[in-house]
Amino acid sequence: MNTNNTIILKFIERMVNDGYSESRISRIKSQMNKLLNYINDSDINEEIIVSFVEDNYAFDYYNPVNANQLDKIKYLKNLLEFKDTGNYLKRHSKVFILNEKFYDIYNEYKKYLDTKNIEPITRKCKLIKTKLFLNSLIEIDDISELKKSHCYNFINDLDYSLRYKEEITYEVRRIVNWLYDNKKINFDGNSLFPRIISQSRSNLISYYDNDEIERLLDCVDISNSIGKRDYLILSLLVYLGLRISDIIDLKLSDINWNLNTINIVQQKTQNILTLPLIDEVKYPLLDYLKNVRKNVNNDYIFITNYAPIGKYNSKSFQTIVTKYMNKANIDYTNKHHGTHSLRHSLASNLLKENIPITTISSVLGHSTIKTTRQYLTIDVSNLKELSLEVTL
Repeated sequence: MNTNNTIILKFIERMVNDGYSESRISRIKSQMNKLLNYINDSDINEEIIVSFVEDNYAFDYYNPVNANQLDKIKYLKNLLEFKDTGNYLKRHSKVFILNEKFYDIYNEYKKYLDTKNIEPITRKCKLIKTKLFLNSLIEIDDISELKKSHCYNFINDLDYSLRYKEEITYEVRRIVNWLYDNKKINFDGNSLFPRIISQSRSNLISYYDNDEIERLLDCVDISNSIGKRDYLILSLLVYLGLRISDIIDLKLSDINWNLNTINIVQQKTQNILTLPLIDEVKYPLLDYLKNVRKNVNNDYIFITNYAPIGKYNSKSFQTIVTKYMNKANIDYTNKHHGTHSLRHSLASNLLKENIPITTISSVLGHSTIKTTRQYLTIDVSNLKELSLEVTL
């Protein structure tokens, strides 16, 4: 049996284990047989798969124009990924291909970010925004021709949420400051988008009291599988203050049932965090594991019920809090109402219960108390105690 046959057999075996239906597996096998007949003794690689698609399906592998064409290349992409890494992506997000005229600028900025000691996921997000910005500059051929109007037009034309547009604006300001500092343009980012400093934190902190949190949990219907899953997610947010990224990455091996603890490496900071497995989380977790989660060879706690079976992506649970806030008739006017708002609320409610800020900082997995203070809605009665503790 040649190498190509071995790779394809292992690839199909993996897809069977990931829960694909028999009819889907049958179609994949048919396509793989066509591929084997086409390539003969050549190695499986991207170049030959591009030719296979053009010769057998008569369209450009890199530019599919409809759902049928996307379906035809989906598993060929998966095969290439599996051959190279032993794994494959469930979905392929949009790739931001950089305009080659700004390739050198992009690489310089990329090297600059490497010196800033930022988290890999933050660096990745910054580079995506950088590509987005540079690709918008179709009217100029050199970065020295950049004008403020180009930047304003870019921001105004963005079709994203207000929050994400703000994030992109901040990043453009940083990029323009870097360009100015390196004498590539004649204006800086601070003059482009002036910093507005506000002394009030009332609009920055989104806080929900214990009564609202209780109403939020009470409105979840735990008689069905979706409700059981959502109730567990909300419990992890409400009682432990976990970030949604850490909930998605939570594994069975992170649970120590003997010691009743949860032990994770935080995705954002890469710091180890150990939290108690309290009853308010333990029983929803047991209910979910026993009655909802499929019994498959996968260490992630939250896994999809459809093929390929694996962990959810970060977008899957972003609207979960809003969904149940609406159901519970909780007023979130002029307040954030996503998953992170419950993390803020836990910190503020713990402070109101006179829990020391050092303990709150440990629960949230912060490396410094300064970070924790930014999470807190502090009332007048707690200001004195807080200031005393911080100075000790």
